[in-house]
Amino acid sequence: MFTPSRKRSSNLPSSRRSAASLTPRAVSSLRNTSRTSLLRKSLVPRNSPAGNTTLLSSPTITTAFTSTHHTLQAYESSLPVLVTEAITLAEDISEISVKINAHGWCWLVCELKLFVWTNKQTSSKIPICKEIPLRPVAKSDDYDADLVSVDHDDRSGNLMVTVVSLNGKVTHWANILVTDRPNAETEVVLPTQIDQCFNITYVQPHGFILSTIHGTFFHLYPLQNVISWKQLQTSKGTIAGISRRVSSFFFSSAAQTDNVLQVFCVGGKVQGEYEVIVLSQTLLQRWKVVFSNGKETLGPLQMTAEIDLVQILLPRLSNIIWHDNKPSAKIWPIDARQATKHGAVAVMVAITESVDSSSLPMHYAVCVIPNLNNLNEINVILLQHTRLYSKNSESELLSYELVVDNPIARSLQHFAIWCSDKIILRSVASGSDDVVEDNVPFNSPGDRILGAGQCDGQCIFLSALNDLITSSCSFDSHLPSFLEESILNTSNLVMQSPPQPSRSMSSIPGTPVMTQAKMEQLESSENCAQRLQAAFLYYCRLNLEQAQSLVSEAFSTEDAVKLLDSAVECVSCNLIDDYPAQDPRWAESVPRDVAVDHSASTGSMILLHQLEDKQKAHSLFLKFLAEVNIWSRLSFIRSGRDKTVTRWKLSEHAEKLQAAISLVQKHPSHQVIVDASIRRALDARGKLASITGLTQRDFFYREVSKVDEIFEYLLEEEEKLLMKSSLSSREKATIISGVNSVFESMLGSARHCRKAHALEDADRRVERIPWTVKSGHINIRNTVIQQHKRIVERGILEAEDSQQKAILYQSLVNLADLILDGYQEQLMSLSFDESKSSRKAEVKELYEMHRLELIGPILAIGQKEKAAFLAEKYHDFDILVTLCDESHDHERMKPYMRRFAAQGFAKFLFNWYLERKEYRKLLACCDDDMTNQQELKVFLKHHPKLAWMHQVKSGDYLEACDTLKHIADQEKDSAMNKKNYLSLGKLAAVFSDNDKETIRRKTEVIDHEQMLLKYQETLPSSVYETLTASLDCAPVYSPTKLIELYIGDLNQHANEVDFKKAFELLDYITGDSSENTRMTELDEWKLYIWCRAILKDNWQDVDTSSDPFESCSHTVLFKTLKLAYDTDTLPDIMPEVNSLLGRSELEELGKDPKFEFLMRASFERVQRMMVPSTA
Repeated sequence: MFTPSRKRSSNLPSSRRSAASLTPRAVSSLRNTSRTSLLRKSLVPRNSPAGNTTLLSSPTITTAFTSTHHTLQAYESSLPVLVTEAITLAEDISEISVKINAHGWCWLVCELKLFVWTNKQTSSKIPICKEIPLRPVAKSDDYDADLVSVDHDDRSGNLMVTVVSLNGKVTHWANILVTDRPNAETEVVLPTQIDQCFNITYVQPHGFILSTIHGTFFHLYPLQNVISWKQLQTSKGTIAGISRRVSSFFFSSAAQTDNVLQVFCVGGKVQGEYEVIVLSQTLLQRWKVVFSNGKETLGPLQMTAEIDLVQILLPRLSNIIWHDNKPSAKIWPIDARQATKHGAVAVMVAITESVDSSSLPMHYAVCVIPNLNNLNEINVILLQHTRLYSKNSESELLSYELVVDNPIARSLQHFAIWCSDKIILRSVASGSDDVVEDNVPFNSPGDRILGAGQCDGQCIFLSALNDLITSSCSFDSHLPSFLEESILNTSNLVMQSPPQPSRSMSSIPGTPVMTQAKMEQLESSENCAQRLQAAFLYYCRLNLEQAQSLVSEAFSTEDAVKLLDSAVECVSCNLIDDYPAQDPRWAESVPRDVAVDHSASTGSMILLHQLEDKQKAHSLFLKFLAEVNIWSRLSFIRSGRDKTVTRWKLSEHAEKLQAAISLVQKHPSHQVIVDASIRRALDARGKLASITGLTQRDFFYREVSKVDEIFEYLLEEEEKLLMKSSLSSREKATIISGVNSVFESMLGSARHCRKAHALEDADRRVERIPWTVKSGHINIRNTVIQQHKRIVERGILEAEDSQQKAILYQSLVNLADLILDGYQEQLMSLSFDESKSSRKAEVKELYEMHRLELIGPILAIGQKEKAAFLAEKYHDFDILVTLCDESHDHERMKPYMRRFAAQGFAKFLFNWYLERKEYRKLLACCDDDMTNQQELKVFLKHHPKLAWMHQVKSGDYLEACDTLKHIADQEKDSAMNKKNYLSLGKLAAVFSDNDKETIRRKTEVIDHEQMLLKYQETLPSSVYETLTASLDCAPVYSPTKLIELYIGDLNQHANEVDFKKAFELLDYITGDSSENTRMTELDEWKLYIWCRAILKDNWQDVDTSSDPFESCSHTVLFKTLKLAYDTDTLPDIMPEVNSLLGRSELEELGKDPKFEFLMRASFERVQRMMVPSTA
């Protein structure tokens, strides 16, 4: 509540309201000059003096006057004629006192007259202004606007007025709107003795609190024709804890040393509980008073906080101003006001370095105290405005008063300090580091500021010459006022609109139903989206602190946090689908909760500009989310079983706005088909019947969130037009080109918007399907693919000249580009979650299929460069390689291998040549490029039959030797091929530059393998005949297989030489088993070979009567023994007789004692023969 300047008695030298500093105007000039001429005289500008503070002459209020930072303009309602006349005809204008309250009521006290009027229109649009005569009082008595209360009773509709004289005479009117009611006036005289009354505050519905200048408080309560009163006392316990000076300050009739400077009341957290804030010359106190049923107070006043302002603020201000603690400095508290809805108090103070010098400046500051019980958070706002201190002018220097534009906001935004001849405007929430302050003088003859206050979030001043004026900051909002108001009005669409004011309330002037009231409704709404929208509007008004506070409060609970994403999405959608409420044509179509007055509209009537305004607002909303730390907290929005990342949804809204703007820009060029498509879209929505006074375009472009519906209807209208036989081929090609142009413009601009605001930090666990791919039931990807096919199948055939064809060719590229880019985004989003590998494979398959369908036709019609462009961008390596191969431009391959190295182009090229058996090209494709040579080398490791050629070509002969040896080892089908590989390998080893020992080891290994092949080559021809195979085409036989072939049934004529070879082949038997196991296996093979040798002869015919050794000399066994003996190999292959006789192959022969005798006798003799030789 605001306390304007007023006359005070001369026994209060410290009062800021002394009239000595006010310059009275010449009464004769007022009476001889018309009101208009006075206004003109007050508007003569003057140059601003040097300094940081902008000084302005009395501003031209009839038209808006803009300073460096602030704007002064006439208030929305003019001053009533009765009030104007009273000001004009006043003998002494300094005797006039004025007050303006937050509900839009104003009153002026001039001599013995009280004028009460409203600065707002009533429902009947008839202004209310009442003149009330005041009863004469003694000379020492007087009336003042601070001692007048004007209040409206919501229940009865009465307008109550209470007036208190300085000496305590109380007069009450129950309803000044009814003038013919008897006994409307009630009087009572309070026993204030010599203590002057200070101000009166209405505490609805509990009556009034009246304070005196020395701190006595009364509770007044009008009841029928009687005014009851009670002096408020303090608790003894409280008094006991207060210093002697403070206890003498309150509630005492003794001589006082500390005067009250300001008193105001604020509602407490409990119904019937109020806080009384008292500012004195040294202290700031908060007292609690509790009411019962309105007639009585429950208990005495209780002090809940006390601050010694001099002790607390003096050192802080000294450090801020002089960067040092000045012991000689003096500080004066001047005024105090409620600063925020949370109970912060703004205290205005003045300070000078010393009162002993008249050349030092007086500084002014506003100190915001958020919590009177916590002095660590005091915010000091030092004003640039200063004045030279003088003891003689101290009263004038302290005559400033403070007014806060919106004391029920969450933070202090703007305030002003003023005196009779100047207003200092200061903006705190300017969104800039610059000081936003202006000094506006009102020093024209006969002019002065009579009073000030606030209403609907604005500071309002009453100038003697310029009537009611209001101030606003030039940086008040990021958005134009019409757009901000439109957002505010459409906020009701977020949920059920707040309750509207009752009939009785809206019929009474001054009820807060305008912008500020709507903001308050949004703030107090239980709907998170509406509170978020209110926070956004505060952000637009450059009040980040208040926006952050509201966001923190709205989403402070766990349940509210769960609604954060949906609230953000709701507000975002509301912004892009906002009604153009400033367009008067929408008056009948806008919902009732959204309708506004269009009479003073400054908004655009042009669709394009309306969309650009929405785009600006939405862009600011995204910035707001980041600055209030909501952006990083966003997660998902669920729609049924599907979920979408909230940030992607917000990006979609921004993209659709850009797409809608592009469509509007293309609309005039393709009006027929776009209009028809819009009509189809609106018909599908069921909106055609509701269009009255508006075009179909207006309705369609209003709902930006549904702009994607146009695509499928464009395709349908295109098909419909192409079916007309009356159209020429050129006209049909033009229609197709037009649809292409719309598609490309909308989708291209949306993609550009998406790329410009890339969301790298978005959640990577969700598949991203851009709306330009699929939006709800609308599959835009399939729609664009259909259009692409239509161009190929019909558009190019219908085109009659090269220019039309060139346009269509480029459209093929552009549309393919848009589709494939959408696929890439989708695949990228699936790359971060391994659990989605199957889904990624599915999408990739579709991507590759559509890539071929889109780029293939472009290549087929001969547009090789365009096909190459798309193939390069979307990594269609098959087309790139085909293009290069068909044009024999193999040099073009090399840059591709470097450019697409990370994407595996080289590997694709190698496989491409490999599949087509283009081995020469494969081996030559990486010449002169060492990087790709290395990559080819790695690739060929999996293809050794080509690798050895590349190694020989590269001079890596030893590696070629190893590769060829490896190939030979793997060769099973052709002994001849294996022989060739071994020969080439040996040749490569011989030609290598390695040392001789290395070469020797390599060649020995190959010789060993070649010897095994030699055993295969020397198989008896009868064996090959039996196998029906030739030496040249025979497969590679293993050592064990060769043993079987030499001594088995296939070699019926096996002799001792064949058996000797069989024993020699045992050296080639290898395995992965241990050495012991291998030796056991070789022993088994030896016994097997001896058994086969024994079984080659008939032992029944051998004569055992003679020398057994001689008797058996004709057998293969004894020939083999003799040959082995002669070649010194017998010791290695000599069997153990018992083991041999125990073989299953000899089971039948072993039953014959004669055979056993022969075997034992023969081998014993051989053993004896071997002794000398082994010795």
